[in-house]
Amino acid sequence: MDIFHEYLKGILQQILDSYQVLTELNDKPEDLQTINKEFSKIKGFLQVIKNKLSEKKYQSDNLVTLH
Repeated sequence: MDIFHEYLKGILQQILDSYQVLTELNDKPEDLQTINKEFSKIKGFLQVIKNKLSEKKYQSDNLVTLH
């Protein structure tokens, strides 16, 4: 179970990393490509989480807190 929690924590960290990239953009025309790339990554990560949690049939109180 701890391995799975660490796996989820890693995916959530990757989502936060993509979010951080988005917050550091300077509203330039070339930023649109970065926005599309990071949103695609976030969407993919969320899909992975959804699939993994539905396989495990986890309840919300079984998940770890990301610090």
